[in-house]
Amino acid sequence: MILIVNEPKRVFVVIDIGTNKKSEFKCKLKGEITENRAKEIIDSKFDDNAKIKDGKLYFNNKKFKIITNADIDKAVISLIKKEKLGETKTTEVKIPSQNELKRIILSETKEGGKLDYFTEIKGKEYDGIQIKPGVFSTKLGVALYKWGRAAFDIGVNTLEDSYKIFGDFKGRELNQREKEYIKLGFNKELEK
Repeated sequence: MILIVNEPKRVFVVIDIGTNKKSEFKCKLKGEITENRAKEIIDSKFDDNAKIKDGKLYFNNKKFKIITNADIDKAVISLIKKEKLGETKTTEVKIPSQNELKRIILSETKEGGKLDYFTEIKGKEYDGIQIKPGVFSTKLGVALYKWGRAAFDIGVNTLEDSYKIFGDFKGRELNQREKEYIKLGFNKELEK
């Protein structure tokens, strides 16, 4: 699996689902927003004046350079060729079971892992943050949202499974607020 991570710096993260081995590679893509996300913003009609023109998204009186799907495809293919990521023998390719996914997610949710959205906000969990125009939350809410989104993207089958995995991580039953934010992320509801 290849992900583009934007924070704290833009890199490609390659995760071998079978072995849970992670590698980071430089990502030289230039721009501030992906083509797909720019189209979603236009379609959602948050700003009646929003438009895409000359490779830029004009939204809320700001201009954002778009990273095209073609550029992303080229960069990923180049990474695969350069790092020989596609040279896995067919017998080595496997689809992880839900138990393997759970193990990987629990491991990555720990401090310093790729799904650790919580360490960096310690002590600031309840600080307010604007998610999009008119929508505010706490930093903890955003972290839970990101975790729910990541659980879906990695391949967790159901929302209930994601609750169970995060509950196992916390060592307790989840409260209603945690469930709501994980659900929002799992269903990508803030991106609609």
